[in-house]
Amino acid sequence: MAISVTSIGTNSSAVATTSLAITVGAGGVPSGCLIVGFLSNRATSGTPSVADSASNTYTLISQVYRN
Repeated sequence: MAISVTSIGTNSSAVATTSLAITVGAGGVPSGCLIVGFLSNRATSGTPSVADSASNTYTLISQVYRN
């Protein structure tokens, strides 16, 4: 059975920060679902990362630096 979740949350900041949080609603995301994260910033170095309170593992697929 396919399950479609279009958005589990968004967040942004107009000031420099090293961390943003997204609160997922009650019930969370079902096990086995693909979660795609998109992070955009003006950094020219560093490695973006994603973490959650359940200690799941996330993999960086692509990284582009822009000026």
